[in-house]
Amino acid sequence: MAEDTFDAKMRSQAGRCALCGDPPGGKRRLHHDHCHATGFDRGLLCARCNMGLGMFRDRPDLLRAAAAYLERHAARVPAARKPRFPVRDFPPERLEPALALVSRRPS
Repeated sequence: MAEDTFDAKMRSQAGRCALCGDPPGGKRRLHHDHCHATGFDRGLLCARCNMGLGMFRDRPDLLRAAAAYLERHAARVPAARKPRFPVRDFPPERLEPALALVSRRPS
């Protein structure tokens, strides 16, 4: 991706990851995400999201299965149990729905 194209994409994404919305931290830059089969530019992603897509081999069916798996098992977590991830890194509008899933009791 040409530097001017990268810069334009950064501006269009407000300097944030196209998936999670986080800004790059420190010396880190966003990564150019593209379809490996077609070369089509998809967006700029943080390292975590970029690696996550790669781990799921860019397959939407696997990502949907993973989301369903997490949602299925989130209902089983006792409400008093604290999350293991650092919640300070999540903006409130993204954290509240996730915590609501964790605090739901199975019916």
